[in-house]
Amino acid sequence: RNGTWVDLVFLSSVYPMPPHPIHKHGNKMFQIGSGQGDWRWASVEEALRDVPGQFNLRDPPQRDGFLSLQATKGRNWVVVRYEVVNPGAWLLHCHINNHMMGGMMMIIQDGVDAWPVKPNEHGHGTY
Repeated sequence: RNGTWVDLVFLSSVYPMPPHPIHKHGNKMFQIGSGQGDWRWASVEEALRDVPGQFNLRDPPQRDGFLSLQATKGRNWVVVRYEVVNPGAWLLHCHINNHMMGGMMMIIQDGVDAWPVKPNEHGHGTY
């Protein structure tokens, strides 16, 4: 919903795994945490309570892209957070072209409650 905060957890669940340049269209994200090992929490709030030293809520970097962690010895995770302030269907993807073609991209429907409504005079036509 528009005006809400969203946390995304990115997992490198197979190793060895190089870092991936992840990019989100539509707005910038804060990279608030990362760590080695499995993601073992039911929520980001639970992880914040359990391993607060793995998170930076004071002055996290804010970007429209970030690198996932390189997985050389085991699994790892990265957490990003953003506020939904630009409603739309936005692409989230790895910036390595053949990774996008392999499925490392998705559409995130931000702020669906604030999407414009099609005027009635445009009808329900087919293409």
